[in-house]
Amino acid sequence: MKNIMMVEKNSPVPLYYQVKEKILGMIKSGELPPRSRLPAELELAKANGISPMTVRQAYTALVNEGVLYRRHGKGTFVETPSGTVNETANLEKTTVDIAAVFTTFQSISVFVSQILVGIEKSCRSCSYNLHVITTNGKRLDSKDNFILANLLGTRQLDGLVIGGKLEKEDVKFLRATGVPFVTIDNDYKDSSLHAVLTDDALFIQTALPEFFKRGRKRIALFSGPESDRPDLITRRGDKLIKAAKDFYAKENVPLKNLIIKSTEQEEKAVWNACLEILDSERPDGIITSGDSIADTVIRAMLKKGLRIPYDIPIASYGDSPVSPYCIQSKPLIEMGSAAMEMLNRLIKDDPVKEDRQIIALRPLPVNEKLFAN
Repeated sequence: MKNIMMVEKNSPVPLYYQVKEKILGMIKSGELPPRSRLPAELELAKANGISPMTVRQAYTALVNEGVLYRRHGKGTFVETPSGTVNETANLEKTTVDIAAVFTTFQSISVFVSQILVGIEKSCRSCSYNLHVITTNGKRLDSKDNFILANLLGTRQLDGLVIGGKLEKEDVKFLRATGVPFVTIDNDYKDSSLHAVLTDDALFIQTALPEFFKRGRKRIALFSGPESDRPDLITRRGDKLIKAAKDFYAKENVPLKNLIIKSTEQEEKAVWNACLEILDSERPDGIITSGDSIADTVIRAMLKKGLRIPYDIPIASYGDSPVSPYCIQSKPLIEMGSAAMEMLNRLIKDDPVKEDRQIIALRPLPVNEKLFAN
């Protein structure tokens, strides 16, 4: 066992997979006979200069495949086979498989598709396979998402990029699998989670001055949803609302002039909220977050016979530079690429410079026509 772990850190093959294959090779050759004890995870990790989590990931994969078994307080051992090693162990996994996991595709929205472009580009450059999964708003465990949980439990997936919101139970489940993961566009209070984010407040700091300098101070903000678990996560809606309130306070303008609608992005909810505002407290301007919200608001305004931007101008935090009435766009492709770069380092057990990476917003020249009086 002393020479079993000659891992190659410069290899594109994940370290845990190298460890797993070395063990399988020695079992098949007879060097590791049935019921023989493997080194402790920490011992093996120190001997090879790798993380104990990497060794644990390899051991767990082989336990799940029926090749090894654990005895509490005694260690990890080679299983006694009935004839040969479990058939699944003979199926050699020679690929690196990444899953992009989203809560919902929202009919393949620009948000999702742009992030996927960045992820796919990075996967292609590394010769990784990419699989796209939606959880349909459900948990990640076997009760709600059996197939995904099974892929993680058997180590068929080597890493995850997660674009949806995770609950505490999801984080606990993912960490237990040992599969590395990176989150996108969700700011978790747990600073140990690897995340790729943007400074959303900068959008508000760009949009509101454009309205104010034109005398438009009664603004409706369609921020998108606020967090229902502020102890766990800060969502974009929370950041935009806080930035808007801070700006009004700085300008000494009463907050009653800021109309906040933090609805979910579903069309009906945004539609009803917009009609309510237009019927009762018509604003001087409207700020929207995301293409789906902007599209619904525009249709509601046209239904009311309003001319954009002459009656009410709109400033949108777009999902791409060509989004309607966009004055600032989210760098979604760059976020997808950055998430994959971070995940690739985790897969290879390389050090990650920062657990939380902030991607700069795309600067766009202000189009005066968007704010016509």
